[in-house]
Amino acid sequence: MTAQRVAERERLQQLEQIRLQAELINLAHDAIFIRDPISRVLFWNTGAEELYGWTAQEAQGRVTHSLLKTRYPISLSAIEAQIEREGQWEGELTHTCRDGRVVIVESRWVPVRDEHGHITAILEINRDITERHHLEKAEQVVHAETVARLAFLQQVLDALPSGVYLVRGVEARLAL
Repeated sequence: MTAQRVAERERLQQLEQIRLQAELINLAHDAIFIRDPISRVLFWNTGAEELYGWTAQEAQGRVTHSLLKTRYPISLSAIEAQIEREGQWEGELTHTCRDGRVVIVESRWVPVRDEHGHITAILEINRDITERHHLEKAEQVVHAETVARLAFLQQVLDALPSGVYLVRGVEARLAL
């Protein structure tokens, strides 16, 4: 009877530890979920609910790439091969939220393996970088426009005769 009570106490402690870990994961602002090898959601944190708009109950059992209409930078099979080879994958993904918004996320995938080394789940952590991505694009546009203007100004300067004078003021006085 004592061995049975010890085993039950250990099981309860393990369950409490798992509950605490789930609570901590739910505190993260990033979207964190765990999916099985065929991409069905096993766990969906509060950050995922806030970002994507589906509750954990609604996401449970759904295939993530179908649910989120995922667009990958390379093929899914290439990503899976890298996970198998290197034990992780990082990159940018495009997802569609429940309300139709399109978000760009910085995504990290890490496999969970059993004692035989077989992948039993994938931990995926996604950070919304949509705003940063838009700012970077705007910065690139401004930079390209600046380079084009400088090139045009250089062409104008190159076309001018060699004697250029600088004048200033209302009376257009020669500045030396």
